[in-house]
Amino acid sequence: MKTMPLTLEDVRRARELIAGAAIRTPLVRLNVWDAPAEIFL
Repeated sequence: MKTMPLTLEDVRRARELIAGAAIRTPLVRLNVWDAPAEIFL
């Protein structure tokens, strides 16, 4: 299977498409009570 490299325009378009759903932060804590440790996503 051949794949095409992503262009900067592809990345910008994807950013626009997910802007309403994505949280713009480097880390989000996974808040589960039984986690064996602090987990960040």
